[in-house]
Amino acid sequence: MTIRPPLLALMALACACARHGAPPPKTMGAAPAEIRFAVLGDSQFNFPGVFERMVHEVNLLRPDFVIQVGDMIQGYQNDTERLRAEWRRFFRQIAPLTMPFYPVPGNHDVITPESLQVYGEVWGTHRYHYSFDWGPAHFIALDSFPDLQTDTIGLKQTVWLLGDLTRYAAAHGGLGSEELKRRSIFVFLHSPMWAYDPVSQKDAVQEWERIHRVLCRFPVRMVFAGHTHNYSWRERDGITYIVLNSSGFMNELDSRPTGQFHEFIHVSVRGRDIRCAVIEDGSVLPIDTVSEKERHLAAPYLLADRTIRIPDPNLAAISAGVSLEISNSRPHGRTFALDWEIPHGSRFEITPRGQSVTVAAESSATVTFQIEAPRHVPGADLPVCHVSSTLRTRTGAVPRDWERHYRHGQWLAGRDPAAPVTAIALDADVPFTAAWTLFIPPTARAARRGGEIAIDGDLSDAAWREAMPITEFTTAEGVPPETGLEVRFLWDSEGLWFCAQMEEPNPAGLRHSAGGDVPLVWGDDDFELFIDAGLTQRRFHRLFENCVGTRFSSRPIGPPDSRFRAEYESATVIGDDHWSIEGMIPWPQMGAEQPPAPGDQWGLNIWQHRQQSRQTLTQWSPMRNFPYEANRFGVLFFE
Repeated sequence: MTIRPPLLALMALACACARHGAPPPKTMGAAPAEIRFAVLGDSQFNFPGVFERMVHEVNLLRPDFVIQVGDMIQGYQNDTERLRAEWRRFFRQIAPLTMPFYPVPGNHDVITPESLQVYGEVWGTHRYHYSFDWGPAHFIALDSFPDLQTDTIGLKQTVWLLGDLTRYAAAHGGLGSEELKRRSIFVFLHSPMWAYDPVSQKDAVQEWERIHRVLCRFPVRMVFAGHTHNYSWRERDGITYIVLNSSGFMNELDSRPTGQFHEFIHVSVRGRDIRCAVIEDGSVLPIDTVSEKERHLAAPYLLADRTIRIPDPNLAAISAGVSLEISNSRPHGRTFALDWEIPHGSRFEITPRGQSVTVAAESSATVTFQIEAPRHVPGADLPVCHVSSTLRTRTGAVPRDWERHYRHGQWLAGRDPAAPVTAIALDADVPFTAAWTLFIPPTARAARRGGEIAIDGDLSDAAWREAMPITEFTTAEGVPPETGLEVRFLWDSEGLWFCAQMEEPNPAGLRHSAGGDVPLVWGDDDFELFIDAGLTQRRFHRLFENCVGTRFSSRPIGPPDSRFRAEYESATVIGDDHWSIEGMIPWPQMGAEQPPAPGDQWGLNIWQHRQQSRQTLTQWSPMRNFPYEANRFGVLFFE
């Protein structure tokens, strides 16, 4: 027997949809305690990569079934062969699903006589509007384009809807019964007629108002629709109305306040307890998304945020060239883009505004910018240089077995054969970015020690009068601390001398409970120094000491010896209205092989924790990322 092409196409479609649209399996014994389902919105082949990836995301969550509220194909044509081809493409898109799939007709699916006919061929004529039970819930799919009409339910379907609801209620105790109240009904259609304009689309709005009154008589919990290519939510009379868009065209992408984003909905039902999660595309990843080998290969491409230190324009106008070194540790050339963002109203001028540089393997290159600024008080207008480079790598968007299927045509065991074609981006140029920010560091000076100092916590030695006091501190909220703090530094050939006095109106409330092998003194009232010898903006030593002299020392996270025991002399005193600390740190304890020379600059930061304050942390040079941000230390000048 010769099979004609149209019949062959229908047979292929029948095989593809054998799993999709099938009725739920009969439940033996008690109904499941929880049912879970996913709802998809419009797809239409507008963003096929987004939709196909979303199908994999849904499959990873393993709902009991999936239902899509229409506009599955592009449609809007009279060529039946092209319509059948579109449905074959759609079935390839949902091939990864391992659970039943239920369609709801949208205008793109059934708007012409030919598309209405082919929809019936593909899904069955009983799939224009229908209902089914799953556990303790009832699901109703409505056709809002019946018999080639637009945005309506129509009298015939309304009568069917009322009859379906009535039959379900009668089978479960009748209206008002406790048994029926424990159950849930969900309704799905394409057109959100309740959300239409009440003037220009008055008929649709009024028709839905009549249907809403019918739904209110039954335990209808939620109504889902699509069509308008946005997301919105409302509640009315105990019914939640949702409009969603999985991958339909949008005028503005990724604008959540306007509902312009791509998503699907995951719903969990336990009796009357219904939980819904709106999941944006790309939010669900397979467990094998990044292998250990891939992580190690990509890690060297990371770029670190940095600061570009400039003089304070409050003191003098700036006209200077700034040279930025770009390093490439990889065994191949790498291109970097540097683009300046200058805030609106900023008085800084930077030329050129952007550059691109290719750095050879395992080498460095220098780019230069000219910075101009008049003398002024800088605010939050400091420019930022955005540095970026890309790496071509796999996206990890789908499980690896499916990735092999798409790349190499390897069939997955137990799956229906499908052409290994996908619009999902399996590889992409992944950007690695960093922000290099103009930074005006606070400055302090360390004078040469000129007199004797007894390290006893009493700061009355005359030598300290030669040291510049540091008194300007702030909290994490950017406001002055509740109590004052004064810090001074001196230096000599032996090491760095320091003293600090912290105001304390309630000395009895000072906390000093840290102890043991790892004394967590930052949970006490403590004083901390961050010292970056040579201003590397990377390597530094951090010394902690609480109000009774308990110490902790550390280096940046990473090296095996990140914790070490700093050897230095110090003393603390608790007074009537303050506590103080005094000490001398030998240069080797700060990673310096020899003393600095006059005029040298080191990185410095100062912290104090006062546990009785609302904001416990006081800092000299604010760091945005706790606590390893040496590029945001202040500067200590050695006189």
